Amino acid sequence: MEWKMVAKPVWIAPAFAGFLAVVVGCGGVDYKSRGAVSGKVTIAGKNLTVGSVMFQNKEGISASASIDPSGKYNLLDAPLGECQVTVSVPKLPQDPTT
Repeated sequence: MEWKMVAKPVWIAPAFAGFLAVVVGCGGVDYKSRGAVSGKVTIAGKNLTVGSVMFQNKEGISASASIDPSGKYNLLDAPLGECQVTVSVPKLPQDPTT
């Protein structure tokens, strides 16, 4: 089971805000044009230490990257333009003390 949520640009490093400023040129969807984006994922001020980040633009082009133990990700083939960001984490183990 995965937990998914849509992140706001403020939730991810400012590099994402700069990434959104990239504009796709006229003439249709270009599936080969990609960009690089990196950032850090936090929840309530703490680093998310596992999971993945997926960027999907309005044309349905997507790419994803793993989140490292420090909460950072680096995506070298992100789709251009405004993207929906999904953060997925594996199912968390249940607390054995309850």
